[in-house]
Amino acid sequence: MPKEIGTYSGPRARPVGHRQYDELLKGIIRAVGENTSREDLLRLLMDRLSKISHADAIVILESAAPDTSTDTTKKTIKGSDQRGVNTNRWTRFIQEHAVNIPPDSIIHKVIDNGLTIDVWSVEHFLEDMQVFHTLFDIHIGGWIAGIQLPRATARHNNLGVFLWYQTGKNKDAPPPGADQDWRFLEFFQDCYSMAGYTIRKVARSIIMQRQELLRTLTPSILNHEINARISFFKGGLDQIEKEMKVHLDLLSHLSIPNDSTLSVQKVLRKISKQLVPQANQLYSISESVMGLTRRIASGPTDPIREIRSSIELLSHAASEANVLVEIDKIPDSSIEIVSDPALLMHIMVNLIKNGIEALQPLPVTMEQEKRIWVNIDWSEETDSNHPLQIDVCDNGLGIPSELGNRIFEAGITTKKLGHGLGLAICTMIAGYLGGELLLYSPVNPTQFRLTLPKCSPKIADLEEELKNVTERP
Repeated sequence: MPKEIGTYSGPRARPVGHRQYDELLKGIIRAVGENTSREDLLRLLMDRLSKISHADAIVILESAAPDTSTDTTKKTIKGSDQRGVNTNRWTRFIQEHAVNIPPDSIIHKVIDNGLTIDVWSVEHFLEDMQVFHTLFDIHIGGWIAGIQLPRATARHNNLGVFLWYQTGKNKDAPPPGADQDWRFLEFFQDCYSMAGYTIRKVARSIIMQRQELLRTLTPSILNHEINARISFFKGGLDQIEKEMKVHLDLLSHLSIPNDSTLSVQKVLRKISKQLVPQANQLYSISESVMGLTRRIASGPTDPIREIRSSIELLSHAASEANVLVEIDKIPDSSIEIVSDPALLMHIMVNLIKNGIEALQPLPVTMEQEKRIWVNIDWSEETDSNHPLQIDVCDNGLGIPSELGNRIFEAGITTKKLGHGLGLAICTMIAGYLGGELLLYSPVNPTQFRLTLPKCSPKIADLEEELKNVTERP
């Protein structure tokens, strides 16, 4: 009976390397491709490598700038993370070595100068290893490997990843598995650099998209909202000037000061009634524009305020398209999350703007008005990973079923003149904020759902890139 095509039952070559390392490497590369921050990439390294590595301990150290408040100019070493080090030893290292360390020490040679330690026996440079005595028992022998993770910007510190193998004295052969660990570290060094490149791309994309948003929104804001209110102010002030002149003329002829006082009060009440609300509206619009343009800043944030600002910013565009935009559902209790208000507003402006553009060509009928509504849910449960849920819905024609969640891919768009970058960037931002942006329903209604944690993870990578993106050539 002939064998099935494509099958083979003869001898096979033995797989080279460890499948666990291959899987970890795939996970690292996948994380880089998904625009994972360098912080999360390091966390993935430490959590996964510590389970398969032959090393007794893995530590990440960073070189800090000199302390200018003292007389010394020596750099200091900070411990960032560790696996396998006794807790008391790590605490003692942090306390004793977050101090000045000679610049010619092996730690500085690796972290600052890029020295590569590709699995060295410590007995050959014991004097150079004194700084590690607190962490590892150097006296009974061992091996060490170390590699530099270079800084991303001038404001970042260099990092060093060190692996320690405790083997005993006078052991000539490297410990088993150390070469595999080392090859993986070399791969990770390249992946870490790639992660920096992808984050810079994301930061530039956010800045470019924000500039495009402002470019399209500013003419509408200037020509309608601001100019209309400036005209109102001018007309109101002209009228007040005329009325004040009349009352001043009366003051010179009347002998009853009370009547004059009442007349002046009447004019002032008119000023308050007519001009102050317009001034507040103008201020609100200005604040919304500033909210979109301000730089990233993590801190306590009222998400409802940012949603209202997003709606305010797009109020004229919605009015021109005959689209009603409103918050339909809101929690009874107040909400405060630790996140970035500018990035949250960036997502909301994009989602609402997309809805307006999708509804704009549709006719308004007696049966159905064009409408965008926002529902906000807040969970008080302490174990909820994403307690904040924001749904942005519209009653337009929806998104074609063949697109589905591909709508978040770069280059995919339903607009004739669109570039397909808006939602792709928004989903990246949601990830950096520790949340998720999904297409919850493609039609009837079209519904996008943004979920966020109560406290966003550190997003220092993106923060630094957004601060410095205009500083680079």
